[in-house]
Amino acid sequence: MLGVSLISIAVYFAAPKLILSLLFGAKYNDVSAYLGWFAIMVVLFSLVNLTLQYLLSLHRIKVVYGMLTVAISSAIAILFLGHTISAILTIGIVAQLVALISTLPFMLNSFSKHPK
Repeated sequence: MLGVSLISIAVYFAAPKLILSLLFGAKYNDVSAYLGWFAIMVVLFSLVNLTLQYLLSLHRIKVVYGMLTVAISSAIAILFLGHTISAILTIGIVAQLVALISTLPFMLNSFSKHPK
């Protein structure tokens, strides 16, 4: 999954105008500079979601409190600081990174309790 995601991010950074014009025509060319950053945010969101689902399947419910804190904080940050598309993308990327990092202790703990 990670390999395909990294290749997709590279393609979105390399040819954003081509991708948008193929899918939607030329009317969205103005936002093509943000396509790669949006791809990064979506990949991070997918990793956080996958990690959260894995931890919930192991009945690690406490991880939800951290995710809820990140979600509320990012919503407040977007409300007060999200005046541009790049600001919203930055807040989203930072929020997903914080969420991913906050799951690391739970992941490490689950791996030590469930050895292969």
